[in-house]
Amino acid sequence: MFKRLMLLLSWLLVTPAFAQGQCELNIEQAFAVEGSQLSVGEAGANLIRFKPDGLWVGDSKVELSSAQQAMVEEYRQGFVKQTPELVALVEQAIAMLEQTLTSTIAPLLNEDNTQQLNQLINDMKARADSVAGKNQLGYYFKADDDTFENLIDEKTQQQMEALMQSVAGQFMAEIGAQMMSGDGASGDLIQKRMEQMQNLGNDIESKMRSQAKALEAKAEKVCKDIQALLPLEHKLAQEIEPLKSFEFVKAG
Repeated sequence: MFKRLMLLLSWLLVTPAFAQGQCELNIEQAFAVEGSQLSVGEAGANLIRFKPDGLWVGDSKVELSSAQQAMVEEYRQGFVKQTPELVALVEQAIAMLEQTLTSTIAPLLNEDNTQQLNQLINDMKARADSVAGKNQLGYYFKADDDTFENLIDEKTQQQMEALMQSVAGQFMAEIGAQMMSGDGASGDLIQKRMEQMQNLGNDIESKMRSQAKALEAKAEKVCKDIQALLPLEHKLAQEIEPLKSFEFVKAG
């Protein structure tokens, strides 16, 4: 899952370089943190809630020994602590994409193409918000193994391709208008536009690399911190009967 987050960051680079971290794990179920409560799974009989006063499966409180309660509490605290950091990674990745696009492409666009770029960005942000975020109740994460790949889906790629085609058309129209004016400046404009198009990819890559490096380090740390909870999760499944099939986090 964390490698897929890095793929989201590297989408504009056309290289998987930021997906090569050493830590990899997948979060298998949706979860939420509301105050001090960690809820794992979908609402209903299979919802598992880790609360300061104990463990609940569905509407039933699970009887625990003092040792089991200590394990449940350690696990709850670990995930409650890491969830804001995990959600922040998704939000920061989308913000990074938005900043990169607006700082590199937006200055070149006319009004129509600016609207097209804004629509592209808003669609990506809406998909990200449907996956992970913070609401009035707390933090939520509705992810599976394909979540981050799907944030940049086929529709997004088509929107980006259409935008680039529109930009090329805009440039050609500007050059044509300059040539029709007959003021002799069309050659300079052609050269300028060609340089802008040629440098655009390098500008995007440079900005993405400088920002993604710091974000990748954060993702690696969060991944390792969550990965450290895996032995405890396995022990919970072994020693608490209602959790015998519990699998929340899995090593990649």
